[in-house]
Amino acid sequence: MHSSDGSEQPMRSMVEGLKATRLVQEQ
Repeated sequence: MHSSDGSEQPMRSMVEGLKATRLVQEQ
């Protein structure tokens, strides 16, 4: 299940957002 037509980008954005919130919470 590997599609390189942009189906992974939304998920990547979500992961990056979660990372950002985590960093903010840690600070």
